[in-house]
Amino acid sequence: MSKESRIAVFVLAVLLPAGLILADQPAGANTLEQLQEVLKRLQAEVKSLQETVKQLSRDAKHNKTSEAAVVAPAPATPAAPQVSVWQKARAAYKQGLHLEEQKEYKAAMEAFGQAIDADPKSDAAFLHRGFCAYQLGDNPAAIADFSQSLVIQPNSSRAFLGRATAYAAAGNSTNALADVNEALARDSRNADSFILRASLNQQKGEHQLAAQDYASAAALAPNSDKSYLGRAVVFQADGQPQRALEECEQAVRANPNAASGYLCRAEAFMKMNATTRAVEEINRALVAAQALNQPMPLLTQLAQSMPVAPTSAPAEVAKDEPPPAPVAAAPPLIVAPSPQPEVAARPNPQSAVDAQRFHQLGREQNDQQKFEQAIRMLNRAIELDPWLASAYNARGYAYLRMLNYNRAVIDFSEAIRLQPNYTNAYVNRAVARRHTGDTTGAAADQRKAYGLSATDQRPAAPTSALSAKR
Repeated sequence: MSKESRIAVFVLAVLLPAGLILADQPAGANTLEQLQEVLKRLQAEVKSLQETVKQLSRDAKHNKTSEAAVVAPAPATPAAPQVSVWQKARAAYKQGLHLEEQKEYKAAMEAFGQAIDADPKSDAAFLHRGFCAYQLGDNPAAIADFSQSLVIQPNSSRAFLGRATAYAAAGNSTNALADVNEALARDSRNADSFILRASLNQQKGEHQLAAQDYASAAALAPNSDKSYLGRAVVFQADGQPQRALEECEQAVRANPNAASGYLCRAEAFMKMNATTRAVEEINRALVAAQALNQPMPLLTQLAQSMPVAPTSAPAEVAKDEPPPAPVAAAPPLIVAPSPQPEVAARPNPQSAVDAQRFHQLGREQNDQQKFEQAIRMLNRAIELDPWLASAYNARGYAYLRMLNYNRAVIDFSEAIRLQPNYTNAYVNRAVARRHTGDTTGAAADQRKAYGLSATDQRPAAPTSALSAKR
């Protein structure tokens, strides 16, 4: 029942009996007294009614407050924002790119691995992990990652080129050539693809195809010396030293601060029997190397600036004996002394460790008389640690066994420059110089080796029995 209904019932309950009383009473003197009595009673009832109304009002307010307390829920604490799987993958991938740029390849591979765990469909993460594996010399791992990247993105020219490069480093030229063709079919504006294919064709003896690809690379990247050096190698192998010299000139113009162009010219001059000019170019190469505050940079790109050597020594050559002299000895290689360069910063500890690993792999290949593979491993060792004199000595030994005496002399000379008391390098250079016809230089190296051996209380081998050592 509502508040208004209860009030109405109460009024009727009071007034009706009062009316009945009045109606039952006779008119007379007592009527006024009776009315006064009834009025008092009414006033008392009205007062009671007012108190009831107030109490009802208080009860209503209390009920509303209680209902509000029951219905209204307490505000919930907002949940912490969740990091999506995509965000985790993206963060790990960006970290990997940063580490790769800093040449921290092992750490970069771990970051790319985390990106792949979060997003197994990330072709870019597989691609860059493959690049890092290649830089660390792990060609099988690089090939596997490039292959997985291609499963996810079959039209990636970069993945095809990366896998081609890893196949080439592993000695699988057939697969490398197939992949670089796929890369060029998807991106015909990449100079590096043309250079790699040119190198592969050159190894097959397809010199004309190689020259064409080097020309295409030069048109795409005219400011890079790589393509000119490659064409010079082709012309040298074809017995065209003058055309090779023209390409060397282009390489020097493209990159005058690199030693490779000057060594390229030196080789051409030697083929033309211009020994004095060849010596001048070698000295320019040394000056260029010193200007860069580096050791003599006879790395992979410098190998391209020299002619292709025979793949192996004659079978009758013993491992620790000097190869026989060629039928026609090359002109003597006499390099004027040059100032000692300032000491460059040493490689970081991880690079030094990796360099030692590649150095050991190269020596093992030398032991197995796999000299081309040894040179590839030792190139990587020198790239990682250009101060590793023993790597130059080991690479010089590989060139010596391949009958490439001029390259051997240059590597032995660099080993001696880095480590002036390197007895083994003097012995080896004496062997190489003797086979170039430089008997004076060979005798001087033998005397130096003998003096160092005497200091070490170890006898040097006699001149007539010089043997090259790794």
